[in-house]
Amino acid sequence: ATARAASAPRTVRFLGRPASLFTALARHFTPRASFLVLTEPVPLKVRRALGSREHLIRDSATPPHRVSWIDDERLLIAGADSEVPSSRSREQVLVQRTGQLMYELSTFYPDISGLPPAYGWDAEYCQTSTSLPVIGPHRNYPHHLFACGGHASVTSAFLASRVLLRHHLDEPDPSDASFGFGH
Repeated sequence: ATARAASAPRTVRFLGRPASLFTALARHFTPRASFLVLTEPVPLKVRRALGSREHLIRDSATPPHRVSWIDDERLLIAGADSEVPSSRSREQVLVQRTGQLMYELSTFYPDISGLPPAYGWDAEYCQTSTSLPVIGPHRNYPHHLFACGGHASVTSAFLASRVLLRHHLDEPDPSDASFGFGH
């Protein structure tokens, strides 16, 4: 199949959360924060005991934990999602969540108990009522296509690329409406 040219120029906006230029979109999202911790290098003896480093582990907890190896030496764990902490309590919450994630990591891998964190940080994102990303046009912003909300993932990025391309070519699929602002 050949793609035809789009009928009008468009700007594509990938937003973790609506920027000040798009305040009308904010009502569709709830601000959230995910917390991440990177460990100090895991000793070789412990790395060998932990097995394969080729996979990302995601559990079924709410919120889920995501654990992966970085540089084959360090573990990265993400989770403990919550409301965005106030600027006044942010540092205190970050210290608490870093400790929480290190403890929870030790329940996955008891052999790493006592391993200190190297870094802890938070990442803000917005969540929709369905936990799905919102992808497509919005009636208040002609000539714009949006991909907003949800956790950043390869799957979400691929989905957004397909849905946005169909909208850009004026060939939306009926199923694309499931990800629109009206769902």
